[in-house]
Amino acid sequence: MVALTYKKITGKEYEQEIIDLFNQVFSRHTTIEKWEYKHFKNPICDSGVFAAFDGGLLVGMNVFSPCKYTDGKNEYRVVQSCESAVNPSYRRLGIWNNILDIAEEYYSKQGYDYMIGFPNPQNSFHGFIKRGWNSENEFFRFIRIINPVNSFKHFFTDVSKEKIIKDLAHSNDEIFEISKSMVDSSIGGMVPVMNQDFYKWKYAKFGHRAYHIYEDKRCLGIVFVKVEIKYKHVFAVIEGSVPICKGIKNEELTDLFIKKNKSLFDVCIVWKNREQMASRKLGEIRYKTSFMPFIVKKIGTLGENIRWNPMFIEYDGSIEID
Repeated sequence: MVALTYKKITGKEYEQEIIDLFNQVFSRHTTIEKWEYKHFKNPICDSGVFAAFDGGLLVGMNVFSPCKYTDGKNEYRVVQSCESAVNPSYRRLGIWNNILDIAEEYYSKQGYDYMIGFPNPQNSFHGFIKRGWNSENEFFRFIRIINPVNSFKHFFTDVSKEKIIKDLAHSNDEIFEISKSMVDSSIGGMVPVMNQDFYKWKYAKFGHRAYHIYEDKRCLGIVFVKVEIKYKHVFAVIEGSVPICKGIKNEELTDLFIKKNKSLFDVCIVWKNREQMASRKLGEIRYKTSFMPFIVKKIGTLGENIRWNPMFIEYDGSIEID
């Protein structure tokens, strides 16, 4: 029987070994620079890394990124499970479960209220559920062709991602209003606290935009969209929306965004949660059959009977490390 030890890693200790293990297990190509941006530039605080060792050899790890949520009344300390990897030669030894044990105990003692995650549905999802995490929602991708003429033209012309992002730009005043608007419209549900520093760190740097939908100078809601260029097509990836005005629905905000920005994009991908699945549009095709679960575990004393209504933009993968 292998005698393994477990501990929370301090600062950037074992950083290269952690990155090497992650890249090895998942065939990724992240660098120290990208890793440090994600886990040591968070304006809330640094990520926590919990690891397993066989002597001096790092054989397993799980990273947790702190964030904040609110239901409009209370602010909650939340930590999101991010990258996790176990050396293939050390599997079936309970390493992942033991790492989660010490992480859950640590964050509970530190006064955190919830742990959340967007696990791989084929791998870790069922393990989390067995450990008492709750499946609060799932996300599904739908694809919609919105401008076939542009799509054809882009086969023969270069497209500037930066220019499109600039065309979707918004003012700092609007960024400041994002969090307040989300809280005001949350109706008791949990929404991420998205102040200016957090928004710029996690989203703006990677091409995400919080696009405000206006009608007669009145803000109807916010659409979170990411600009991507793939196969010479321009994609609008809609990762969530927040109705501000009463009576406005998420699918209406999506339709208004597409209508106002049809000239910029060829294809639209919409991430929908379980409740939004019924709003499928004509011509909208399910993009791949897999789904992305959203899971939660309560580890603190606050927040009984909280309603979670997540958006895909809350996924830690919004920060690109590959």
